[in-house]
Amino acid sequence: FNGASQGKLDGSETLSPQTALTVEAWVRPQALGGPYLVEKTGSYAFPKLYADGTVAGRVFLTGGDIYLETSSGVATNNLWKHYALTYDGASVRFYVDGVQKASQTASGLVWSNNGNPVLGGGAGFQGFLDEITVHGRALSAAEVMARTEAMPNLAPNQPVPPWPGTAGQ
Repeated sequence: FNGASQGKLDGSETLSPQTALTVEAWVRPQALGGPYLVEKTGSYAFPKLYADGTVAGRVFLTGGDIYLETSSGVATNNLWKHYALTYDGASVRFYVDGVQKASQTASGLVWSNNGNPVLGGGAGFQGFLDEITVHGRALSAAEVMARTEAMPNLAPNQPVPPWPGTAGQ
């Protein structure tokens, strides 16, 4: 994503779970700040990377909207990280690289709509997204960790050089 582009996930019905949910993505920002990176308007929005490295997510529930954020310094430029947001009908949990960073009790159904999730926010995100997945259930902490550890090609602990032609920009 170049800061002005966006994409979408097709299949709004299967991407609109109501009783339980997991949204996960691998993210490598080239600059922090900008919009939510996976957003289904009125249902969920996640993750949002603030300039100070704080990461946030939202779930819109019939029992009240939930907003969670991490402490600062969690997101970093040019490093792949795995982010997961889960809702199991009783709690919303937020994981970074398989480790729970925030949680809050919650209740209700996830609000649904006919729109498709938007990727990259359309304005402001510069970087890469991969393995974006929406599950109709809450993954367990062990499952989130297993998914984090199962991605050897994205090396979340090592920087990835910028694409050719973008160095120094």
